[in-house]
Amino acid sequence: MEDLALSLGYRVSLENVAQGTLNQGKTGHGLEAIRLYREGKWDELIEYCLQDVRLTKEVYEYGRANGHVKFFAGWETYEAPVKWK
Repeated sequence: MEDLALSLGYRVSLENVAQGTLNQGKTGHGLEAIRLYREGKWDELIEYCLQDVRLTKEVYEYGRANGHVKFFAGWETYEAPVKWK
């Protein structure tokens, strides 16, 4: 995600990249993770984190295989070239 932000010149959320590239969304958002931590809901927090890691890995694998990833911005879908070898 950091490499993508450097390439684009701005940050794109994992949610927008996963939706655009994989047609899959996240199970929650960062504030949800904080709440789960504070409430000691470790199993749910672990599952949330594992989902983020899985999505990030799949986005990376797609970009590596196809030379680009897609992301939503507003109502449009954009393609961003990547050089992940």
